[in-house]
Amino acid sequence: MNKKTLLAAVAACFCTLSAQADEGRSVFFALTGGLTYGGDEIATITYTDGSSTELRAGNLFNIGAGALWAPTNMPIAVQATLNYHSDYASAKNGDATFSRVPFELMGYYTGVDKWRFGAGLRFVNSISAELKRDGAATETVDYKNAVGYVIEAGYRITKQGWVNARIGIEEYEPESLKVGGWRYDISNQEKVNASYGGVNVVFGF
Repeated sequence: MNKKTLLAAVAACFCTLSAQADEGRSVFFALTGGLTYGGDEIATITYTDGSSTELRAGNLFNIGAGALWAPTNMPIAVQATLNYHSDYASAKNGDATFSRVPFELMGYYTGVDKWRFGAGLRFVNSISAELKRDGAATETVDYKNAVGYVIEAGYRITKQGWVNARIGIEEYEPESLKVGGWRYDISNQEKVNASYGGVNVVFGF
């Protein structure tokens, strides 16, 4: 056996072992991103031409990263991600942002070919949930800790890649309003409905 043949055999053996190891993996690094829509209208930005755009509590972009546990010998999976969920509107006379940083924990049933069905919880710390409006003055509304609920159905597009349709049920209770250097207690105001429908993708690496 010459050197080229030996090297080819070693390379083939290595590729086979790597593929087998990948087949046996159950824990993956997960990236997710998607779009959502829904919830209460919580701010309106008016443009100089008279048109306007609204900021909704259930909108718009959600991105996240975390871990996916998907054992090969059981029809279940668990996914944990830290996310950034935000809606933003801007004009010459000001802008507004509603954002939060939810920790999401999902459980899935994967026993149907190419599909997974799941439900889980989203935990939002009061430090991360806020509505900020910049204009003649900067106003920031902070919200209390919140727990939301998620149901999801996903279709597999790669070995550990999914396109998911989801419904989220969330609401946020105002805690304080900050204007300039002053802070006011507004905890007696009504809760904000931030429920939404959306589509996202998840890839495990």
